[in-house]
Amino acid sequence: MDLPQEIDDYIKGSIEYTLGLPVSSNTLELKLRASEEAQSRLGDRYLLQQSRMKEKDQAIDRAKAESNMNALALKKFVEENQKLGI
Repeated sequence: MDLPQEIDDYIKGSIEYTLGLPVSSNTLELKLRASEEAQSRLGDRYLLQQSRMKEKDQAIDRAKAESNMNALALKKFVEENQKLGI
């Protein structure tokens, strides 16, 4: 199986680093680029998750508000029935 040259170089550099051999600047640049790309992807995922959490928090707030309105309406209903002697 033939790998793209960039991946082959990255693997070779990683093996050399693991063995304690001197690491070329090209390998370090590849590792830096890979790290920056991973950081960018994580940043995007973080923002997406943050947006989803905000949506869920808003849904919870709406449900709480609706629940409070229902509780007030029920309380009023019970009070009116008690006044009527039902």
